[in-house]
Amino acid sequence: FEPSPVSECFASDTTLRRRALKSLSRRMPFRPWLKFVDLYIIRRGFLDGMPGLIYCRLHMLYENMIVINMREQKQREHV
Repeated sequence: FEPSPVSECFASDTTLRRRALKSLSRRMPFRPWLKFVDLYIIRRGFLDGMPGLIYCRLHMLYENMIVINMREQKQREHV
């Protein structure tokens, strides 16, 4: 995907907006940790106790695997 301008994140067209937000989120630093904070603190996963913590950590690990796979794919393209 091409980098999308920030103004497209507020577009009225849902497809354009989703594509821009996805492109923006893909480049965010600390994405796995931000996902954990979003799920566990902002969306109050801590209220579920240990199952909530496990669920949020699994989502964080999933995001981390995505980041690792994207990095490996970029390395393969440049070799």
